Amino acid sequence: MFDNKVQVTRVDIYETSGAGSEKAIKCNVGGNWTTLWSQTPVSSSSDGQIFSPNLVS
Repeated sequence: MFDNKVQVTRVDIYETSGAGSEKAIKCNVGGNWTTLWSQTPVSSSSDGQIFSPNLVS
């Protein structure tokens, strides 16, 4: 896909509407999808925020 591999160490999600509705962050490793973070979505907020979940490696 890309010429150079990267290691994901952080993801910042800029939530401008529906804050708290994310349920998973995944990446494709060698054709297999790996979950880096997941949770049950919480009730949405109308306020914007920057969300930076702790990722598993």
